[in-house]
Amino acid sequence: MSAIISFEEHEQQSRINDSLLHYVGLQMGIYPKNFSLEAFTEYKEEEKVMKIREQIVDNPDLVSRHAEENINNLNTEDIEIAAKFRDFVHGDFFIMAYMKKHTIFFHDSQDVAYGVHGLTQPFEDFFYREQLPVRVKALLLPYKDKIIYDGIMSVYRIHFGKRLKASIRKSY
Repeated sequence: MSAIISFEEHEQQSRINDSLLHYVGLQMGIYPKNFSLEAFTEYKEEEKVMKIREQIVDNPDLVSRHAEENINNLNTEDIEIAAKFRDFVHGDFFIMAYMKKHTIFFHDSQDVAYGVHGLTQPFEDFFYREQLPVRVKALLLPYKDKIIYDGIMSVYRIHFGKRLKASIRKSY
């Protein structure tokens, strides 16, 4: 089984991510200026969260502004982590292998592999080993000394033949 972050780390990551999404939602007018973080956390709408995420991907400076303005009064450690979220990687990846310490996400257009930790469930719970490689769209975030994803992953429902699988593995 590949690694997931601890319960405490997930709580912290969720708090930081909710604060960032809330901040960007306010800045982009997706939510009214008086919409509280508590209301956002309780009434998150998937469609709006996806719009906010698109804004973050298109405008990474919003991540820095969130950390600088700290409208949700995150503590010092949370703000330091939040500021590093600016170094995200967004795109299409192949999930290649499950390792003990992480799952390998291969970004073929950049020829880079990332060791990604699950949030609350190992990636094996989503995809059987026999299905690999699997093509996904994800937003990878630096978190402490790990790489995580933001909890949203789109899966391309395509199956690869033996030759294409071999070619993908050779590139990896």
